[in-house]
Amino acid sequence: MLWTYLPIKAAHILCVILWLACLAGDLWMLAYARDRRVLESWKDSGSALGHGALLGVWCFGLLLFTQGGWQHSRWMRLKLLLVLALSGVHGTAAARLRRRVETDVEEVAGSLPGWVVTLTVVIVTLVVNKPW
Repeated sequence: MLWTYLPIKAAHILCVILWLACLAGDLWMLAYARDRRVLESWKDSGSALGHGALLGVWCFGLLLFTQGGWQHSRWMRLKLLLVLALSGVHGTAAARLRRRVETDVEEVAGSLPGWVVTLTVVIVTLVVNKPW
């Protein structure tokens, strides 16, 4: 089990880092980018990369969930709920970015960066401490 668990864990962590970097890029573009070509380029490449990374997070994460035997752990259930919420924040950021590119309406990041930081800190704390 160890020889398959560790590579899956590494792939999961890499996908998480890539996903959060792309999410930060989406939020940065919403906050600071003014050039339409830059926004279109990011929407086409950065967001696509972020969506692929999100898919990897969920696929590798669910593999770890089943291999680790955490189906009955309360901390893991809470973590899954928080990752689902963070996925929703990603979807909201991507939709705002897409609307901004397509309609020239000024979409703002709003409170999304705060949610990203808060949810990420709580998720990492749960993973490291495994409290229940």
